[in-house]
Amino acid sequence: MDWLSGELILAFKAGGCPICAYSNRVLQAYFFWFARENISSLEGRQSVVLSGGFCLEHTKRFEHEIRSAHRELSVSIVYAEIIEELISRIAVWLEDKKSTARFKRHFKDQILSGVCPACEVASQSEKAAISFLLKQFKDFEPAFKQSQGLCLKHLLQAFELAQGKKMLSRLAEVEKETLTKILEDLRSFARKSDYRYHSELTDQERSAWLRAVSKLTGRRGSE
Repeated sequence: MDWLSGELILAFKAGGCPICAYSNRVLQAYFFWFARENISSLEGRQSVVLSGGFCLEHTKRFEHEIRSAHRELSVSIVYAEIIEELISRIAVWLEDKKSTARFKRHFKDQILSGVCPACEVASQSEKAAISFLLKQFKDFEPAFKQSQGLCLKHLLQAFELAQGKKMLSRLAEVEKETLTKILEDLRSFARKSDYRYHSELTDQERSAWLRAVSKLTGRRGSE
């Protein structure tokens, strides 16, 4: 786990939620190798075909890597398989038109229920990183206190994964301090927006709203 420890240290230095930062690095590597190697393998193609393609959030990054790797032909072949399957299912129903409800249910369940491969990679890596962070919390606590802490999504996951009252209490205390600091800066920013105190505004207070948004939403996509 020394590798994961090093990755989390880099994630803390990146700013914002460290789990978001780590997940972003994992996805960068995933798309880099998928575009250059995995898309040519049967397993790699099937993961995309069975899911009906990547989700909206990850398609932009996928397109970028495909262009960078000049693998447009491979993508054309994979997505042709997906579209052929869609046409086939529609055509079968158009021939008999026996059950409208069954067709709608079957089409949705078979085509739209697949999990985006990138979402699956992100979810697994985030859970592993949170579990490791909690187990090694004592080592990471100084970096944790100096950071923005976890975004809301990953904080909720961490609360779920935390084992025992002691671990949960330590995490809750650190996060409470982080949230309190953001709230104080937000209030100071609001107060000093008054022209009488505007000259007293600090950079920390000016960026409070950005940190608040990042704290609640995390960082997604190519950020």
